[in-house]
Parts: sequence; structure tokens; C-alpha cells
Amino acid sequence: MDDIYNRLVDFHGQELQLTVAMEECAELIKAISKFLRGESLATASHLAEETAHVEFMIAQIRAIIGDEGVDLALDKTKVRAEKRLGREELGGNLKWEI
Repeated sequence: MDDIYNRLVDFHGQELQLTVAMEECAELIKAISKFLRGESLATASHLAEETAHVEFMIAQIRAIIGDEGVDLALDKTKVRAEKRLGREELGGNLKWEI
């Protein structure tokens, strides 16, 4: 993981960086909502900016908890999505598995 993420967590502390991560997720939610509603200030570039902020904070979360657990969970999520997509493409169950 890039040293900047560890440095930020070390400097500001885990609690603050996790709080900022929550705030950035909320800002992304708001940007997506406005984008979908077609509000004039909700541009693709604003959505991209908020997405980048969340990805930056996710990198810091990875620095806090480690990449291995996140990567394992991501792999499991991908497998479930592939199974679901296969069923949808065949006209099957549309319910998300958690």
C-alpha cells in the first residue's frame, strides 16, 4: 500500500480517518442522488471527484485493517455477483445474495 495512506492514518489517527471515510461516503451518496435526478450542479466530473475521495479513504481503511481481509471479501463478492448475473441472464432469481 502506498506510504501516503499509512502516513495519514499515523498522523491523524484511525478514528478521525474512519470518520472522514464515513463523511466522504455520505458525500458520494449525495452526488449520486443529484446525478440521477439530473440536477444542474450534478455533473459526471463531480461524481468522479466524490468517487475518487471515497477510493482514497478506502485505501486508508485498507491501511488500518490490512489488504488481505478486504481482498478476500472482494473476491467473495465478485463470485456472488457472477452467480447472480448468470441467473439474471438466464431469466432466473433477481434477488441479491448477501
